[in-house]
Amino acid sequence: MNGSIPGGGHNYAHPMEKNLVEVNVRLAKFCSDPKGTISSPTEHTWKQGDKCAKLDHGISWNFHLASPRTVFNDVVHQRFDHAILSFSLPADAFSKKPPPARRQLALTDRIDAVFFQNHLRAWQDAVQDKMYPASEENDRDILMVMQLADQEVMKDEVLKLQLREAKARHQAKEHQPGRGKEQNAVRHKHSLIAAAYVDAVDHKDRERTTFATNRAFEHMSLRSISNGARRVIRGMPRWAEALRSEIKKRQDLLMKLTEKQHKNDSLKKVSAQQFIFEFGIKGV
Repeated sequence: MNGSIPGGGHNYAHPMEKNLVEVNVRLAKFCSDPKGTISSPTEHTWKQGDKCAKLDHGISWNFHLASPRTVFNDVVHQRFDHAILSFSLPADAFSKKPPPARRQLALTDRIDAVFFQNHLRAWQDAVQDKMYPASEENDRDILMVMQLADQEVMKDEVLKLQLREAKARHQAKEHQPGRGKEQNAVRHKHSLIAAAYVDAVDHKDRERTTFATNRAFEHMSLRSISNGARRVIRGMPRWAEALRSEIKKRQDLLMKLTEKQHKNDSLKKVSAQQFIFEFGIKGV
């Protein structure tokens, strides 16, 4: 729409003045109904003789636009009756924000009996070198001090194991699904081979091979081939077919790893329920 804002026209008389006023009203309504912000230039964007008006605007709904700059193109074969507007976007809206701080785990001095039963062997390995050795001391006070020290060591080691397990679970909850080490490695190779396939399809003659193409040659045990031979092979249809086959293999492998992860999660849930039944309900 060639809509203007109130006071945006100068000598803007026209036989269709009523229709132009309606266009201006509709432009304001179009902005106000969805609660948008209109940014109009300070100069006129349309000129014809002694007539001029502000007919070009910027509308934003999620952040504020700076006042636009108006530039008229003076090249004869590219000249238009409207000016070119350029807006500056707020840098803060596109800056990389730091990730939110992690919620700290609440420390506890209570020992989980089920956790202790499940990690008894690890606890024994941790405390066996930190306790006092057998002593022939007959003084009751000294023996009491040694016993209390051993009890504190045993308790501290259990709490350390509990805290380590809680941190691991807390980090596991923050991980995105399907982002294990094997899956990330397969995704990395998949992205390189996909980039090599794009290079094989869209390359130009005598153009240097890309990093992804070189890595694809290394992946297919063709490291010893010279750069000139790689440029020739890159243009062959069989090379593109081989890359498509490798991409399909990586996709199938990702599917298998995802199914394997789901299966392991299900087994963990069943094992946890069985453990609770054996040591919890039956114990009670």
